[in-house]
Amino acid sequence: MAVAVCQATDGTPEHTVFSFHIPAQSADVSLTEYAKVTNRSVLFPFDEVKQYKTNELTGEYTASEAIVLLLKDTP
Repeated sequence: MAVAVCQATDGTPEHTVFSFHIPAQSADVSLTEYAKVTNRSVLFPFDEVKQYKTNELTGEYTASEAIVLLLKDTP
């Protein structure tokens, strides 16, 4: 799955920890929620990724840690 995550739009430092409560669900919904929580732009082909399911993500993580865990083992 091709996904591009951009820097925070508000200048939030990369090491900032965020609180996530994203259930396992279709990737388009999960990636949109990730973007809202981290205040980052996430670019992805909506029609392609909605067929995939992401992992549940609950806990405190940096944006970099979170995206890896969210997409782990997805095609």
